[in-house]
Amino acid sequence: QRNNPLPPNVGASNAKELVFDLLESSYTVATAGQKAAGRGRDITFFHGSEVAFWPNASTHFAASIQAVPYEPGTEIILESTSNGTGGEWYERCQDAIAKRGDYELVFIPWFMSPEYQREPEPGFELSDTSAEGEMSELEYARTFELSLNQMAWRRVKIAELRSSQLFMQEYPATVAESFQSVGRE
Repeated sequence: QRNNPLPPNVGASNAKELVFDLLESSYTVATAGQKAAGRGRDITFFHGSEVAFWPNASTHFAASIQAVPYEPGTEIILESTSNGTGGEWYERCQDAIAKRGDYELVFIPWFMSPEYQREPEPGFELSDTSAEGEMSELEYARTFELSLNQMAWRRVKIAELRSSQLFMQEYPATVAESFQSVGRE
């Protein structure tokens, strides 16, 4: 409130809910571990984070998402790192790609984040060799038009994760790449 010259009146405030009583609105936080978060509520804006990792995803969709009416001024935003093929997140993404239903897929590759770069070590060069089924560093950089700073960051992350497959899941360049990697057990 110290940065807002006209702060809204707060009726209740705790770790799970913030109520603006004069505005007749609230902000509620629920965790994916709850089986029916959102059930019985009227939700205008819903933001689901790391949906691919929700343990009870289908139950959440039956409760929370259904509480958002299909009306002007409402919105559902679902975001996640992929978690292999299968599951609610994967199916929703496939539906959006195929233009089935009302969801629109927005994919943002790792290299769009300006912080994902680092100064290359002296003598840094891109490798032109690759593992089976993967692009060489040189091909990758050319395909996605990446700088040496981005490629230096990528190389360090692959070493840190100890897996180019895990890098593709955590930092995908394409939608297909995000789903192909680790898979569900």
